[in-house]
Amino acid sequence: MSAVGLIGIILCLAALPFYPPARTQRGLLLFACLLVLHIAASVAFYEYALTSSADASLYYFDATGLRRSEMGFGTIFTIKLVQAVKAVIGGTYLDFFLIFQTFGFWGLLFFQRCIEHAQRHFGDAITPPPYWLLFLPGLHFWTGAIGKDAPLFLCVGLATWASIRLSSRAIWFAVAVAIMLFFRPHIALLAAGALAGAALFGSKSSLIVKAFLVAVCIGALAIVAGTVEKSLIVDLSDPASVGAFLEQQQQRAGWIPGATNLQNSFFLVRLFSLLFRPLFIDAGGIFGLVSSFENLAYIVVIGFMTWNWREGVQLFRAALEYRFAFFFALTLTVLLALTYYNVGLGLRQKTMMMPALLSFFAAQWMLHRARINYWTYAAGADRSVAETDHPVDSPVSAR
Repeated sequence: MSAVGLIGIILCLAALPFYPPARTQRGLLLFACLLVLHIAASVAFYEYALTSSADASLYYFDATGLRRSEMGFGTIFTIKLVQAVKAVIGGTYLDFFLIFQTFGFWGLLFFQRCIEHAQRHFGDAITPPPYWLLFLPGLHFWTGAIGKDAPLFLCVGLATWASIRLSSRAIWFAVAVAIMLFFRPHIALLAAGALAGAALFGSKSSLIVKAFLVAVCIGALAIVAGTVEKSLIVDLSDPASVGAFLEQQQQRAGWIPGATNLQNSFFLVRLFSLLFRPLFIDAGGIFGLVSSFENLAYIVVIGFMTWNWREGVQLFRAALEYRFAFFFALTLTVLLALTYYNVGLGLRQKTMMMPALLSFFAAQWMLHRARINYWTYAAGADRSVAETDHPVDSPVSAR
């Protein structure tokens, strides 16, 4: 690591002034633990990339010479970005891992702010399970490498956080969508569409406010859709064109060595594979084992959300941020499942939706705990009244 790599670490530390939890001893400790874990995961990914095939080498070494092609989005933009920074400040392969992990680390902090919002919303008592999600290894590993995943993770976390108080944070939501456009235009389209859906289904907003939000979102959708059509060469207004594009994406499985042959599988099989594979029986090596434990955690998360669906409906009705998180996580999950063909790719790409999905889970968990605490308190209050009304039968009066 050279001095260039220190830039990444310094950029992580630069989050401290904008990170209110760090003003407490508990928050500062959590910040330090997340930073150490995230940098360690980034270095681990670097070591992995030295001996295995990884997209990071495509962006850093650019063996195909794509940096000389016309300006584009997605892979081409990422290559040009890395090569431009490399030409200005230099830096080793490891240095750029440390620079890109900054995006993932800031994304984790925005995700944490979403958890804290739910905590304040449903009671100030800290319940640990939602905070444990911050230490899921995949959230650190896949967002610690050179590539598109770390910036996208940051943007989804930023957009989810901005949706909490959209009236004062609309500019940050716009920034998140703008950055998404450069790395994955279709994700920007989903974010704009999710916000439009969240605004449309709101019951507390006035008709004028709702119409304004929907109009703004439709305008953003039109801009983003044009970029997506140019980038993916697909006509979004033509169902046949969209269907042909999805079919082409699925057929890529036959062109990629070692890809999981699931392009002809039933949709629910691909959906399960996307969310929960590998799962011990199909895990290979230490990475497969760690991923299996992480997927076990996702089974618990999604199982809890499904079992307590009534509370999920209540959240959906309650606030725009929860509707945005729901629509974004749902539509992205469906899209990824439709084009899913590889376990490794699924592990990496599903990280994009986690800030929205896990933020919704955190709120659902907090609401569930608040209800339990309320009914426990109510039951205790009823017993106290009963003991006061019948002092002869009361254990308290007997003592």
